Amino acid sequence: MMMKQFLSSSSLFGSNAPYIEELYESYLTDPSSVNAEWRAYFDELQKTAGAVAKDVAHTPVIDAFANLAKQSPLAIRRAQTVVAPETDKKQVAVLQLINAYRVLGSRYAALDPLQLHDRQTVPELDPEFHRLSDADLDTVFNTARSWVRRRRRCGGSSMR
Repeated sequence: MMMKQFLSSSSLFGSNAPYIEELYESYLTDPSSVNAEWRAYFDELQKTAGAVAKDVAHTPVIDAFANLAKQSPLAIRRAQTVVAPETDKKQVAVLQLINAYRVLGSRYAALDPLQLHDRQTVPELDPEFHRLSDADLDTVFNTARSWVRRRRRCGGSSMR
């Protein structure tokens, strides 16, 4: 019962909520656009526990989602799937390199701890075999996992 009284009488709830939201939007756009009392209140909101980053104005986000909802799903998909042919070729090359490691990786793995035998050279495990350069190692490809980066972190030295 006490909470209901608070919600109905507080200036932050009830019929005042749209007005407060509008003030907050103005504050987020330009803090000097609201009076000092509201600015101090909104400044304190930014400092509350759990606030990870500075809040941004909500209107542009709401407008972006409204515009997105007005577009047809087919138009959205077309806009998202435009890929340069060179990028497409590199994507296929990365997947081929991953498959080569799955199939042929054991031939080059460091399985001789005493190093009594020379390692076998497996050209298919070299990125250059798949027309990938050192510059491509910093590119993020869709692999369902970042397998190539993980391989380097988890023992790439034993697989070179």
